[in-house]
Amino acid sequence: MGQPPAKLASAASIHSLRDLEHSDDDAEDDLLDVPPSYEQVTAQSSQTPASSNSNPVNNTTHRTVHLIDVDSNILGGQRAVSVASRVRDSTIVTLQPELSTSAHQLYEAFAQQICLPPRPQISISGSHTDSTKKKQDKKSGSDVVTDFNFRVDLAETLLKGWETPEGSTDWHNVEVANDSDGIKTYRGTRLKTTTYTPQNKSRFGPIQLPDGDREGPRQETDSGVDIDDDDDEERRLVEPDREHEQDRRDKRFETRKHQEDFMEWCERFCKDPSPVKSFTLKRHVSNFNHQAVIACLKSHIRETNYRGNISMQLVVSKSTITVYSPHWINKLRNHGVAYWVFIISQLWIFAWPVIWLLERRYEVVDSTWYASHGAEAHRDYSMARQYAQGRDENTLGEFWAPAVKQAAWARRTNSEIVSLADAERLQGLTTEQLLLGVSADTEAEVERRQRMQRGEGSFLDSVVGLARGVSEVRQEWNISMGWGGNV
Repeated sequence: MGQPPAKLASAASIHSLRDLEHSDDDAEDDLLDVPPSYEQVTAQSSQTPASSNSNPVNNTTHRTVHLIDVDSNILGGQRAVSVASRVRDSTIVTLQPELSTSAHQLYEAFAQQICLPPRPQISISGSHTDSTKKKQDKKSGSDVVTDFNFRVDLAETLLKGWETPEGSTDWHNVEVANDSDGIKTYRGTRLKTTTYTPQNKSRFGPIQLPDGDREGPRQETDSGVDIDDDDDEERRLVEPDREHEQDRRDKRFETRKHQEDFMEWCERFCKDPSPVKSFTLKRHVSNFNHQAVIACLKSHIRETNYRGNISMQLVVSKSTITVYSPHWINKLRNHGVAYWVFIISQLWIFAWPVIWLLERRYEVVDSTWYASHGAEAHRDYSMARQYAQGRDENTLGEFWAPAVKQAAWARRTNSEIVSLADAERLQGLTTEQLLLGVSADTEAEVERRQRMQRGEGSFLDSVVGLARGVSEVRQEWNISMGWGGNV
């Protein structure tokens, strides 16, 4: 085991001597052979479009861009506090003061989130009933035992258009409300409405100030909302100059109109004098038949001879992001202890109507991510359904099947995430290799067996061999007789 480092050292010495023999002309020639930088490789890969008819396995194997949870975090973000587990899994809230007072920071934070997809995950759990005999009360009872509980993150193998800031308009669509669209939504109101009504700071009309205390000139936007000079300077930080409108447009939005409308809503929210207010972004996953994927994964788990109850459901994580103003009411409603005190003491009966009366809600932007597009029928032919990552639901289920079977067999719990790296690593393995771990033995195991064959094995080697044998017999028994059944 000591020879490889020596070989490496000698090879390095020879390489260094050869470098010293190079002339200046050779050095200049070597500069031409320097590999490209990471930025150049990334730019070239992003400019090369992926074909929808290419092999899906190869697409994931050679992927250079990955979704990272850190990128989808928002300033001061935390999981929502709610009784419903679906709300806790899908909603991120923040009470960061800067996002409620600075339109520029709110614009930048949400523009980044618009370019990122939600995380569609399939929650998979298996359980069985264990009947026991209680000695104290002498009554028969039963306990539910969880065999496995994990999640499969489908985002990178299902959605497309998040790889670059410009995205793909075919697989990602952003809708921003405007004053003339006629769509009912929350526009700084308690109820859904089609019009926006500015909130006046005073109910008794404008305040007359002395001549010396009057403010400087005010400007008026296209929508009729007055803005100060400071706010106009803040708008210029985000919006490009009119002269370079075409070149400096924010490519995170599909059109210039969407960009202007969204910036205007950010200004309206930050200038709203209401103490209790919220600004929400909703992200959706469309055209995805998750039931087909669930049916495929269930059948593969049954291949392991699992006899318990299997439960699967689709959870779209990080689909809703809400910014709350840092008012004490919003702080209490998002505080875990205070929330449950109100729920247990039934004070929510009085608190919820008060919150509904005080809160001004802004839900003016929707981000939709398409997993597929419908077929287009023509007179002479029909176009097949197109999928964002080149996989239909059955192919997607087959791709994740080895990782799901291995995770269930390994009893992974606590909602552990099965990642894309796990699925790619287990591709091509048979069920026997996944469950029994039939693979190449490690170097230590080979040496242990050789020592046992030569009769030089120690007591510890015998114990290790016995433990491995018992484990293999137990696993083969579970496969043949079944595991996870009710007892």
